[in-house]
Amino acid sequence: MKYIALFLFLVCAFTASAQDKAEELQGTILKKEWTKTTQSYCASGSDYYALKTENEEIVLENNSKTPNKTKFDKWVGKKVIVKGVKIEKVIKNDNPLSQKPISFSPDGKQSNDDFSCLVFRVRTIRQR
Repeated sequence: MKYIALFLFLVCAFTASAQDKAEELQGTILKKEWTKTTQSYCASGSDYYALKTENEEIVLENNSKTPNKTKFDKWVGKKVIVKGVKIEKVIKNDNPLSQKPISFSPDGKQSNDDFSCLVFRVRTIRQR
């Protein structure tokens, strides 16, 4: 019985911790076409959605409960408030012949290393 209580405590603590990390961003939803940019590679698909805020433009990703990208279609061009979490993605350069964004090392040499980017995993959207 004490193991069940411990398990329930840990589940509640983890859930509360994950909720604490959630943040709200305000901006306009944009639908973007794939291009050879870091942002497009970060989106991992053809067309993708981004949120244009006052200070940044960040790729939007659905949470695991709503995998369908059309969730964002009705919000394109509208001012919204999205709630979710920022997730760092690592884009692996596992095939040297594949096309990836070019980056440069601090000494100015071209680098084909893996790179990371931020996406915003959306939990909820509402009109602003």
